[in-house]
Amino acid sequence: MLLGYQVAYTKKQIALISIAIIILGLAEFIVATSFSFSYRAIIILVGLPLVLGILIDHRLAVLAFFVTLFVPFDISIFTLPVLMPPILFLSFMLWHESIESAVEFNALFKPFLISYLLMLPSLVNAHNIPFSLFRSYNYLSIGLLLITLPAFFSTFESVKKALDIFVIVNVINVFHVIFETFYYNYRSFGFPGIVYVDFASLSLVISILFLLKYGEKKYLIYAALLLLGMVFTQTRNVLLSLFFAFSVYLFLLTRYDFGIDKKKVFSRITVVIVGFTGIILLFIILKPEVFSRLIGLVELGQGTLLYEADFGKNSFLTRVLLWYTAVKAFLANPIFGMGIYSFPFDSKSYSELTPFLFNSYVQGLSTHITYLSILTEAGIVGFIGFCYFLVKTFNFGLGTLKVALVEQKEHAYLVLTVLVLYSYILFSMFLSDAWLIGQCAMIWASVMVLMVSLDNQFKSKRI
Repeated sequence: MLLGYQVAYTKKQIALISIAIIILGLAEFIVATSFSFSYRAIIILVGLPLVLGILIDHRLAVLAFFVTLFVPFDISIFTLPVLMPPILFLSFMLWHESIESAVEFNALFKPFLISYLLMLPSLVNAHNIPFSLFRSYNYLSIGLLLITLPAFFSTFESVKKALDIFVIVNVINVFHVIFETFYYNYRSFGFPGIVYVDFASLSLVISILFLLKYGEKKYLIYAALLLLGMVFTQTRNVLLSLFFAFSVYLFLLTRYDFGIDKKKVFSRITVVIVGFTGIILLFIILKPEVFSRLIGLVELGQGTLLYEADFGKNSFLTRVLLWYTAVKAFLANPIFGMGIYSFPFDSKSYSELTPFLFNSYVQGLSTHITYLSILTEAGIVGFIGFCYFLVKTFNFGLGTLKVALVEQKEHAYLVLTVLVLYSYILFSMFLSDAWLIGQCAMIWASVMVLMVSLDNQFKSKRI
């Protein structure tokens, strides 16, 4: 008996579990040896039972993956959640009849695979091919997640519950952010790390959309707290992404009939805007230093660059140096690029900056724009594949929405919510390239997983 239900194992599953435990146990031991002796015993004692539980029950594997999304812990060059998809894949293979059906009924895997294959030719220009290919696992892990995770969300209720839990965890982190900001007097992102700015923004989108649909006070409280936490993180870029996401929402809301009172929705939107404006004004009065970064761009034109070190006074100027170097790299290899995931460690080959500027503001850093990173590293060929994948995914979500409006209108709003989340990510890619690695890559993949899950549920109703 496991988690309240009976589990029956075949001989094949027992054999696969035994082999998997040995392989993963050895992998964990290798990882443990890279840490100091005081941590090795903890990693082994905690890790082995966790791996065993994950393999025994696919639900535990998904739960473990969800927890790692909020853990900014690095093992080698990968963050912890990026290392979870192979384990999820193994767990999936143990508890589902065939991987072929998962691929066959997944409309997004083929476009993903095409995009990845079109990036691989860039390796011909990479100065360190094995390392570039190794780092590209960040992207490959998205495909693994697309295969293994949709089956877990087999009902509309499970999708909504997943969104609710994601919001709640990020709301809890708001208190962590506020505490560290006041107590330690520094810019805090809480336990998820710097990715919290996007996590909180996505949670804010969910909270506001659910508030407008269901009118429950808890979503108003969630939204207010999340906005408060975002104010303390002092992040500007997410505001533009949020504006774009809500513009997509309003466009689709007015274009299609979701069976809701649109007048009531727009009245709630007015209340939300007035309330949030009041919160921001209150904090401008009580704690103006929190907004020091938010007004940074306004002050940009008021400064003077007398010395090279003056570039460090504003993050926009330092990014200009990154973009300049990235453009140089692209012009040197426009067709296939300089090599996927290679810009941070190979940008020096294309730099025309002074040693001080390069070492201070470019070396080891990415371009901070997803589309520019792909164009620079994978060239025009890889960029076309990447854009094909993005467009195909958005059209897929839009198609699912249209089907929902015809067949099961009561669930169409849930599809709309996930599509708006994806729209946020699409625009955010103009402002950040975090979506290609680590925690954000897994969140991007998770949103697409929910899109596939919802589509599969509509298909299953027709059978």
